[in-house]
Amino acid sequence: MGLWFCTEGWRVGWMVRLDKALDEWYPGDPHRHAKYRDYPWYRLETMPTSTQLVLASAAAARAAKIVLAQMTAYSVDQAGVDDANRLSMEIEDQARRWLLT
Repeated sequence: MGLWFCTEGWRVGWMVRLDKALDEWYPGDPHRHAKYRDYPWYRLETMPTSTQLVLASAAAARAAKIVLAQMTAYSVDQAGVDDANRLSMEIEDQARRWLLT
């Protein structure tokens, strides 16, 4: 999820869901997550921003990948963990493609 701001460029967030675990960081409200301080997920100091969408997207994708890895502890079964691991590799592949653009 990305939004353009003339003062900072692209601001990119994410939405990650695995079974009943959910995390989102919406670019239009970058401080909304502070309302849910008890969430155990990793959080960057600031939402990824860049004048280049590919750089902000790659940073957000890698942060979402970390969140997804932490969510596997909350998966209801091994199939969910396997799906998350497979998706994590796809996320990393996409992030690398963005960085090599």
